[in-house]
Amino acid sequence: MKCPRCLNEDPRYFYLGSKGYYCRRCIKFKRVLIDESINLIIEQLDSTDMDVDYQLNFALTPLQRTISDKLAIMIDDQDTLVYASCGAGKTEIVMKTISEHLKKGLRVGYTTPRRQVAIEVGLRMKRAFSKLNVVIVCEGYTDKTHGDLVVCTTHQLYRYFKFFDILIIDEPDAFPFYKNVVLKGIAKTACIGHYVYLTATPDEELLPLNTLKLFKRPHGYDIPVPQSVCLPKSLALIRLIFWMKNHRRALIFVPTIKMADKLSRLFKVPSLSSKTLNKDEVINKFKQRKISYIICTTILERGVTFSDIDVCIYHADHIVFNLASLIQIMGRIGRDMNYPNGDGLMLCFRKEKKIDECIKRITMMNV
Repeated sequence: MKCPRCLNEDPRYFYLGSKGYYCRRCIKFKRVLIDESINLIIEQLDSTDMDVDYQLNFALTPLQRTISDKLAIMIDDQDTLVYASCGAGKTEIVMKTISEHLKKGLRVGYTTPRRQVAIEVGLRMKRAFSKLNVVIVCEGYTDKTHGDLVVCTTHQLYRYFKFFDILIIDEPDAFPFYKNVVLKGIAKTACIGHYVYLTATPDEELLPLNTLKLFKRPHGYDIPVPQSVCLPKSLALIRLIFWMKNHRRALIFVPTIKMADKLSRLFKVPSLSSKTLNKDEVINKFKQRKISYIICTTILERGVTFSDIDVCIYHADHIVFNLASLIQIMGRIGRDMNYPNGDGLMLCFRKEKKIDECIKRITMMNV
């Protein structure tokens, strides 16, 4: 037996109900019987009345344009990895691919593991493709699930069985998609064509793919290389206090929700985690400069862009922070064209190879 949705073949997950066998591995996405097909009537998009032109608020650099042109051609024949540094403009690079394939009447989807990233990318797509019906599908945004272009979290892909001709997966190495066999199986059955993978931190599974590399940010400045400082816990906290006093606007990343709440109370600044009820409000206030600091977990490590910020990772040696997350977090700095620089600090209690490797990788991208 094989689950038609998540592709599970492990017999331990199959259960015989009153109507037949179904897969319990993906049961939270609604029950699907093994001997039935998931019936969806998929009509070809009518591209004759569709205005697929897009507008950017900046011109692509020659290197970005080259990558964009190559991707639009390569994806017709093969899955493709766009290996690009944080802030290199991955979202803008794929817009030509989206436009040209929608023009052909094909269905294109953009998916990412994180809700906040899906919302931000969706809004950017709405601004760029102002004449298209761009729908954002994630927690809190599920009233409308179909449009000319779908931007969704990977959890929502169960709604699109064999639906997309091209599926763009942003940050496939991010939690909760990374190493999640259920979500990966659902992603495989959501697309009947080829995949575009976008990330600054590809894993060993993605590296063998046909790859386009882009490490230069559009403003031409190097990615700020962070500093690492190893101190006992009590001294590390004191160092953080002084660091915050010398940085007027910053994100402070911590490994756990408990620690985020504790430091939030200590410093009297907002915290942000998966349990924060007013996530969008906190983020908007920070973007509008109504608050100067956020104590956050890895919920903000990827995809989101803030202007004119510095970043500190407290307890960077914690197991929660792997090499990919350290690189992604430090990639939040210097993304804005008007504020291309910034300061990064990794505070740790003991030396870890991943911290040195993070500095090495960022330095390599700058070269």
